[in-house]
Amino acid sequence: MRLTSSNELLRRSFRLALLWLFTLNLLGEDSTTPRGSARFSSDARAVYTAASQATPGDGTDISILDEEEGYVYDASGRSIYTEYMVYKVLTQKGAEDWDSISVDWEPWHDQHPALRARVITPDFAVHELDLKTVADAPAQDEDSDIYSDRRVMRGPLPAIAPGSVVEREITIPESVPFSCHSLELELRQGIFSAE
Repeated sequence: MRLTSSNELLRRSFRLALLWLFTLNLLGEDSTTPRGSARFSSDARAVYTAASQATPGDGTDISILDEEEGYVYDASGRSIYTEYMVYKVLTQKGAEDWDSISVDWEPWHDQHPALRARVITPDFAVHELDLKTVADAPAQDEDSDIYSDRRVMRGPLPAIAPGSVVEREITIPESVPFSCHSLELELRQGIFSAE
């Protein structure tokens, strides 16, 4: 099939993106985990106990209790992206590989992301992410010919060690309505025909 113009591709991509956005919005998002407890509840013991009930296989470095991501849209079409995860660190390698929280973002269409995390140790002590330790720096591009405003926020998780449980959330509000990265990529690369 050959598309006759870039405008036709744009219209088709726009319709597909709207359908996708509408479907995501219907699915919605709530502020509880599938286990029924509120995110970042004050009951650290319950979160730790729930994360410890899984029986992972041998050689597993972490055990993921809950992983969610979703979009919520306001009346003007701006999205708020949220990523939430609860995991238990099982090994030293897991502690070394999963010892930080990070997110890429682009100021041209994203507002400053919000990071939230806590580490619950086996004695049920809660160690909150210290936002003063979070760095916000330009992202490194592999291709030196590409210039962008992409940035990376990254911070170390406190008290991370085997046996600890991590609860983390990343929220990125959009400042410009309806940013479609895949459509942007298609238009940049000049993909105007399909065979």
